[in-house]
Amino acid sequence: MPLVRTVLGDIDSSALGVTDAHDHLLIRSGLVLTMEPGFRLDSVDVAVREVRDFQKFGGQALVDTAPLGFGRDPEGLVAIARQTGLHVIACTGFLKPGYYLDSHWRNHYSTEEIASLLSDEIERGMDQHGYEGPLVKRSAARAGAIKVASDYQVVDRRARVAFEAAVIAHRATGAPILTHTEIGTMALEQVKLLELLGVQPAHVVLSHVDRNPDWIVHRDVAQTGVFLEYDGAGRAVREPPETNCRATRVEIELAARPEYSIAQENT
Repeated sequence: MPLVRTVLGDIDSSALGVTDAHDHLLIRSGLVLTMEPGFRLDSVDVAVREVRDFQKFGGQALVDTAPLGFGRDPEGLVAIARQTGLHVIACTGFLKPGYYLDSHWRNHYSTEEIASLLSDEIERGMDQHGYEGPLVKRSAARAGAIKVASDYQVVDRRARVAFEAAVIAHRATGAPILTHTEIGTMALEQVKLLELLGVQPAHVVLSHVDRNPDWIVHRDVAQTGVFLEYDGAGRAVREPPETNCRATRVEIELAARPEYSIAQENT
C-alpha cells in the first residue's frame, strides 16, 4: 500500500481521510513577509484552533505547502500535529523564483547539490531554518513532498533548475512533486517539462489551476494524467470570484482520493 510521510512519521494512505491538499499553517520568516506582510502566520495556538475547526467538519489530514525560504517551521508543524492529531504533510523545495534574492543559494548551487539537499530533507529530516545557514539544525520531522514553482506565463532558467533538482530528488526518494502555477499559468508547460525529465504523471499535483478560467487548458492538462488542484475557493479577498473556476463534483471526488494527497510507494 502507498505510504504518506507526515511530520510524525509514515502512515498508510488509507488513514488520511478527508485531506486539505494545499494550505499553510505557519509562515514565520523570509523575504515573502517583506513582500507580503499579510502572509504572516506565526502562532501555533491560532493554528491549532483553526485545525480543530477543520476537524469538526471531518478533516483528518493537511498538506502544509510552505517550502524552503517561505517561513516554514518544522517543529511548529510537529507541535500542531501532536496537539490536534491531524496528519500534517510538510514540503521541501521552492516557491516561485521572485520570492528569493539573487544571492540565495538556490541560484548558485548546482542541480545535483540542490537535489541532495532536498533528498536529505525527505530522508533525514527538515532543517529547522530552511538551509539559511550556516549551521544545519535538522528536525526529526521529514518532508513528504517536493514543491516547485514557475512564475506568471514563464518557466525561466531558475525555475527549470529547481524542476530538474526536484526530479532527481523524486527519483531518489519516491516523494511526489507538487507544483505552484502562478494564476494558473504554465500548467501544461510544467507537465511537459516533468514528463521530459521522466516523471510519471501520477506523481504530480498542480496547484492553483482554477485561477485560470480557460477550460481548454484544464482539459488538456487533465488528459495528461496529473492531478489538478482546485484550491481558490477561500481566496475571494485577494482574487474576485469571477476569475476563479468553480470546482465540480468530479474535482471534489478526485480530491478525496488517497493518491491525490502526498502518497509514496512503499519501497
